[in-house]
Amino acid sequence: MEVKKELTLLLSEVKFKYGKDRRTIEKELNYSPNYIDQIISKGGSGKFLEKLKEYANRLAEMEEENKFEEAPKSYRSTTKLTQDSLWNQMPQYWDCDYVTYAVGAHMQPLIQNNALVGGKRLEDLSFLVFGEVYILRAFNGMETIRYVLPDPANSQGLLLLGSKDNTPKTFILRSSLSQVFKARFVINPL
Repeated sequence: MEVKKELTLLLSEVKFKYGKDRRTIEKELNYSPNYIDQIISKGGSGKFLEKLKEYANRLAEMEEENKFEEAPKSYRSTTKLTQDSLWNQMPQYWDCDYVTYAVGAHMQPLIQNNALVGGKRLEDLSFLVFGEVYILRAFNGMETIRYVLPDPANSQGLLLLGSKDNTPKTFILRSSLSQVFKARFVINPL
């Protein structure tokens, strides 16, 4: 793989997994501002790529040392299910093991701000159905609800798309996702 492309992918991975943008990386590695942009515009640098790999490995080690599994709570454990419960009345709720609130307007009109969205956890990302809506949780704690599409330029990445036409596609590496839930229901506020 060419150095520039590998460098760009590694920068994306560090940003999504650890929340470190280019300016933060430059500060922590004692480089001048915009150094990374200059290196990329010149086609990349093997020496800088090696330093960035070491940096990513250190971040992974630090995360492993401080890691605690923050599993999302199942709505079943927080909701008393009775015979007449709403959850028991509707089949699409039965197999859901995660519920979250949507924030923002990127998925309108399908999912409105403050909507309740439930999903079923995927154990393997090879079961992704492109063009469907998923709740995606990254290792850095970020969570989003988007349509998922394949990235034609990178087999290791996915493109996330909101339902509005003017919403730009967002790239994310598969390896930066900690959990993925297939959206099964939406309850929009009145």
